[in-house]
Order: sequence, then C-alpha cells, then structure tokens
Amino acid sequence: MDNISNLHFEYFLRNHEKRVNHFFGYVLWFCCLVGPAIAVGVLLGAFPDVTLFSCLQTFLIALTFAGGHAILYKKIPESNVIKYVGLFGTLITIYTMCIDHIGIYLSYFFVPMTSLLYCRRRTFLSVCGVSYLVLLICNWQISDYMAGLRSDIDAVPWFVGIVGGETIEFLIMMVSGLFINKVMQEYLHTMYSNELTINKNEIASYTDELTGLWNRRYMEKAFDKYIVVQKNLGAMMVVDLDFFKKISYFCNFKKMSYLCALELRHGHDEWFDTIQCIYDWCVRQ
Repeated sequence: MDNISNLHFEYFLRNHEKRVNHFFGYVLWFCCLVGPAIAVGVLLGAFPDVTLFSCLQTFLIALTFAGGHAILYKKIPESNVIKYVGLFGTLITIYTMCIDHIGIYLSYFFVPMTSLLYCRRRTFLSVCGVSYLVLLICNWQISDYMAGLRSDIDAVPWFVGIVGGETIEFLIMMVSGLFINKVMQEYLHTMYSNELTINKNEIASYTDELTGLWNRRYMEKAFDKYIVVQKNLGAMMVVDLDFFKKISYFCNFKKMSYLCALELRHGHDEWFDTIQCIYDWCVRQ
C-alpha cells in the first residue's frame, strides 16, 4: 500500500485497538471475582495454604487495574497506555496468585497470547519480555517454598529445572505467536483493502457521477429505511425545469452538465442569471 493507504490502515488499527480495549475492560472486571471465589474455596478447605488476606490482596490488585483501565478508556481512549494497563494488570494478578501459593496456575504466556489481539508486533514482543522477567522473579521467590515440599531437591536446582522447562515452552510459544501475528496482520490488510473496495463501489452505485449527489437508487434505499423500517415522517420535493430539453440542445450536453454541477455543488448566483438568459431565448423561439 502507498503512504496514504498506510496512514489510513494505521487509523484502522487504532480503531481496532479501541474495540479490543473496550472488551478487555470487561475481562478485567471479571478478574475481580477471582479473589472472592478463592476466598470461598479457602473457607471450604479447598486451598489449605492460602489465607484470606491473599484473597483480599488479589481482589484489590484486580480492582485497581480494572478501575484504572476504565478511567483511562473514558478519559483518553486513543492512548496506547490503556492496553498496557490491562495486559500488565492481568500479569501482576497472575504473579500475585503464584507467590501467594494459590493453586490456580496460568501459563505466563497467557498474557502475551492475549496481546496478539491488538495485532501489533511491538506490543507482543514487549509483553513477552516483561512476562518472561516476571516468570523468573516469581519462580525465584517461590523456590524455597516449592523445594521445602520435597525432600530430594534444593531450591536452586528446583529453580533451574523449572525455569529451563518454562523457557523452552516460552520460546516455542513466542515463535508461534510471531507467526500468528504475521497472519493476523496480513488478514487485516486484506480485510481493510476489501472494505475500501466495497465502500468505493457502493458510493459509486449510490451517487451521481456528475454532481456527487445521491441518486435515485440511494433515495429508494434511504426512503425504505427512514419511512418504512424506522416509521418516521418525511417529505420529498421534486423540481421540474420547463424547456429543459431546449436548454440542453442550446447549450450542448457538456455545458449544461457544467451548469447543473455548478448549481448543485455551489449554488452560485451566476447560474440563475445564465439559465434565465437561456430560458428567455427558448421562449422567444
């Protein structure tokens, strides 16, 4: 695509990001239920190593990021910060659950895979980097606890073994994510190009080539929608020009088309003077 098309496609992507941010906000509010749900499990004995304070902490973190995301989306919906607030908020919630020994494990690649919805390679790679860093920090923090549950391994060997396996998994999924991102970008390019073509063809079929005004086909469509479907009231005005055929013969088609376009587009007073002179000539004939 040329530079102008690239600018239009960038605008298309920004609108796409706004839609994703809108729906991702609902996901963040839903995440606020995780803490209370786990608290119920604690009271029922399903999570013996989890405290109610950990549940409260998880709830408050999810609530903070959900509220911040909602405020930013309302105040500055065009900002790139909004998506990172949502993505990193989800990542920090997972991190908090992990270090509090809550037995609900999500892969740290869950957040990078979610970032693919934005169709931005830079966003995907940045979230991958932060997610892997959080993976390292979290596993180091819980290494003593996890090694204490076993008698055959120490904290450092446990950390090395877990991080080695998760790193291989992370790299495989990151490469897959890059391919998915490329396919999504190509798909959006194709969809955007098809949408442009459809819009151009639709505009051409519903407008007059000379004046750029809506034609009869569009009027029929608009009438059905406005009057029949929406049951509104309306009025239509029809204008008839006497001796138009003679005027057209006198001026020839090219000049007459120019006069019509001049009036319909600009409404210049000169048009009325010209038509009046031609009309007087036709009457005398």
